[in-house]
Amino acid sequence: MDPNKIFAISALINGLTALAFFIVVLFGLKKSFANRIFALFTFFIWFWSLGYYFWLNSSSYEEANFWIVILNLGSIFIPITYYHWIATILQKNRKVIIKIGYTLTFIVSFFSSSKFFYTGLSPIAGFHFWPVAGVLYPYYVAILYGGYFFLGLFDIIDSFFKEKGAKKKMIRFILVAYLISLISGASNFPLWFGIKILPYGNFIVFVHVFLFSYAMMKYNLMNMKTMSIQVAISFIAVVTFVEMLISNTIQDFLMRVFLLIIMIFFFSLIIKTSKETNKQKEKLEKLTTELKQTNRKLIVLDNAKNEFVSIAAHQLRTPPTVIKGYVSMALEEGKNKLDNKTKDYLKRALISNERLIELVEDILDISRIESGKIQYNFKDNQDCSEIVDELYKLFEIRAREKGLKLILKKSKTPLLKIKMDSKRIREVISNLIDNAIKYTQKGEVIIETKNIDEKKIRIEVSDTGAGIPKKDMSNLFKKFSRGTSTKRLGVNGTGLGIYVGKKMVKIHHGKIWAESEGINKGSKFVIELPVKWKE
Repeated sequence: MDPNKIFAISALINGLTALAFFIVVLFGLKKSFANRIFALFTFFIWFWSLGYYFWLNSSSYEEANFWIVILNLGSIFIPITYYHWIATILQKNRKVIIKIGYTLTFIVSFFSSSKFFYTGLSPIAGFHFWPVAGVLYPYYVAILYGGYFFLGLFDIIDSFFKEKGAKKKMIRFILVAYLISLISGASNFPLWFGIKILPYGNFIVFVHVFLFSYAMMKYNLMNMKTMSIQVAISFIAVVTFVEMLISNTIQDFLMRVFLLIIMIFFFSLIIKTSKETNKQKEKLEKLTTELKQTNRKLIVLDNAKNEFVSIAAHQLRTPPTVIKGYVSMALEEGKNKLDNKTKDYLKRALISNERLIELVEDILDISRIESGKIQYNFKDNQDCSEIVDELYKLFEIRAREKGLKLILKKSKTPLLKIKMDSKRIREVISNLIDNAIKYTQKGEVIIETKNIDEKKIRIEVSDTGAGIPKKDMSNLFKKFSRGTSTKRLGVNGTGLGIYVGKKMVKIHHGKIWAESEGINKGSKFVIELPVKWKE
């Protein structure tokens, strides 16, 4: 078979592939510097392939000579643009080497049609018009082609051993593609020097373009989905254009023109859509990065705040404790002869001091919880009913003094023993009972315990008090949150107890929630704790 026809077909495939990628990268992808260099590289491959195809299909010496000049121009610019792209994606600082390369390339390109580059065309190995190397051609092969290809190979191997993870895998793809291109390009040289070795490497030139593009898409240098669609459409459009040029009839020509116009229209729509999608994606990625950075800063600030609160709370702890001791001593009967008015003042001071101590303890608990420094003493087979019984006896007197009835409804079967920190769960239940008594002016407070499907226990504290408005429900368990009922009833508090309680229950892998039908219709707080769980 005629080698001119075989290798012309390979040049056509290479050219169509390169042109499709050139169109997509130049017009369809974001205008990054690396993409522009890649577009320039694929353009010169197309230019070389164009010259190659028409050169091998030439019927005269003059025609072949014209297309050889086109081929030479394309081939001369391939090595430097190739190396420039490799250095860019590998982030190598090779500005001086690249400038020298472009300078030499432009100088050599001026001689691409002269006898210094090739002395003429002659038949060899079945080819009708193959160029014969001139005195400048060996220097082009050694310096521009060989020199810059091997510089690129060095940079790729160097980066391969230095990088890790996904980038290392990407560089592996690039290395394989680079070696294919080195071999395929070099296979054209022997015949220039009269060595009868056919340029079989031309059959795989398009492969390395695909490999490069795949590596760039797979490792996010290009959008895989977008580019795949665009390359396919571009390739079909280019083939249609070629078929249009070689149409035998006017009818066939017009049909190809119509198809090409439709393809260009749809291609422009896809490019527009993909650009908008990519912009949105980039914007989202930018926002995500900014949010991560902001979040890291907030974590640092939050940790600093917790540390400050912890230190401050510890310092505030000592004075109230001392005040409590002295006031308690002053109120002791038999030791101090105080009139009733003074005693009343001291009792009020003691009550306020107790509130301050509670506030400091709550702040300390929050600080420890949020900084992860709180110490727990989890034990298996703990009896929650003992805690409830103890708290019932403790709060019964206080409820009676307020004219309320405190009722304890025990589980019909013995309450399941659970894994818990008894001290922490006691604090949570105590706070709920205390709140129920605070916010109930008349009626009753009910404490109820029950087992749930042998895997959980439930403690419910319900009352006939102020109730919870629906608008307060969503903020109930937030830090420093206090409902409108507190202002209406004039009840003092910090809004920290329930927040701390929720944190404690969550650490026990349990749940806590509130139920209420509204203002003055009472409320119910429910704690649900699992029997067993893993720390």
